[in-house]
Amino acid sequence: MTTMAGTMFKLVVILAEPEIADRIVDDVKRLGARGYSRYEGYSEWRRGRGPDDAPGPHDFAGPHARIETVVRSEVAQAILDHLAVTYFEHYAVFAYLADATIARRDRYV
Repeated sequence: MTTMAGTMFKLVVILAEPEIADRIVDDVKRLGARGYSRYEGYSEWRRGRGPDDAPGPHDFAGPHARIETVVRSEVAQAILDHLAVTYFEHYAVFAYLADATIARRDRYV
């Protein structure tokens, strides 16, 4: 999706263990996000590939922090790349992107 000026925006959503949420927020800001929202909640997910797969070390159930930010596409990619290198292997962290349309673009950009 393209805004009037041709800038692509992405909603970045990160679910992470609460113990590392402050670090992730600092990383997200350092990588170019100008703001974020953070919520505390509960998550459950399985990385299994079929209904008979046994739970593995990367399955997760428990409290989480949900961190959301709307950023330009290149910042979103930098955030995902950083999460992959820094957190994915060692922590319960899940992230996804969605296209975002900015309603008050004149105040956001």
